[in-house]
Amino acid sequence: AEDVQLFPMWDSEERPKILRHMTGSKSQFFGETAGAHRGGEVIKDESCLQRFVVGPSSNRRILWDATSIFAVGYDVLTVPLIAFDGLMVGDISAALSMCTSIFWVLDIAFSFMTGFYSGGAIEMRPRVIARTYIRSWFFLDLCIILVDWLLILLDSGMADIIGVVRVSKTLRLSRLLRLFRLLRLLKMPAIFDDLASNVHSELVITVISIARSLGLILVVNHFIACGWIGLAAWVPSDMPCWTRHMDDNAEQTSGWFRYLTALHWSLTQFTPASMEV
Repeated sequence: AEDVQLFPMWDSEERPKILRHMTGSKSQFFGETAGAHRGGEVIKDESCLQRFVVGPSSNRRILWDATSIFAVGYDVLTVPLIAFDGLMVGDISAALSMCTSIFWVLDIAFSFMTGFYSGGAIEMRPRVIARTYIRSWFFLDLCIILVDWLLILLDSGMADIIGVVRVSKTLRLSRLLRLFRLLRLLKMPAIFDDLASNVHSELVITVISIARSLGLILVVNHFIACGWIGLAAWVPSDMPCWTRHMDDNAEQTSGWFRYLTALHWSLTQFTPASMEV
């Protein structure tokens, strides 16, 4: 049998020579002008931004993804409540919304500095990362961020100062615009998959899978409950409505009581149980 020989580029002695030869040439695999070299499974270059790039499985990226799940969870909880029932409106809610908006601005910057897997290698070159991000999620993230800061402007007194009086008084439009923040849910499956790929315990993976399924059920019921309250607001005043029946009862005028009633109703639609709503 013939002896098996490695290609020269994989030989430990020839590899430095080949890497020097690639400098200034064109990579056929990535189609990029060089300055780039491949060390093991990590592709880097010598740009000044290279030191700021983090790996897709680094501790900083994992921590950031976990924080983004909490930020999306806050939006999932509060946006339907504000949009359909006007709950969660106050100084604390405004402060938390400001914090999440700042977080998502930083998330765009962090996405430009996070490597990704490509063809079995980890792409860490800032230029390639930026091009890939712009072609995928950048414009969606940018549109949502612009809507976020527009809502912050409308909720503040600055809108009246600069003359946007009609828009600032359109409360219903402001509430509907908040629904754009829910588009971030499209990124959640990929984030969950990335986090799960860094877990090596079958027990933890099973717990995450169960929690993910239960969370999905609760989110669906949460949206149905808020939508049910929103539909009640469109019922003509001369027709009977369950929310007006509650308003007639002095002990049941709380907005949270109305929401919990609607949530109870939505949960019963998934079970054989029923309730009088």
